[in-house]
Amino acid sequence: MAVKGTPREILSGISGSASPGEVLAMMGPSGSGKTTLLSMLGGRATAADGCISYNDEPFGKSLKRR
Repeated sequence: MAVKGTPREILSGISGSASPGEVLAMMGPSGSGKTTLLSMLGGRATAADGCISYNDEPFGKSLKRR
């Protein structure tokens, strides 16, 4: 269990791509953070603490457009 305020890596070694016209599914048990992850990636929610990065680059509008 992580101590509050201690940085921790949530996802590691994840890769993937989606081409136009493809349908993707995210599956997991209730309460596992699926909606939160999608909200964060879509820019609809912000991190209260910490930071979101992609390949050590801060996640922002320019990365979201890619």
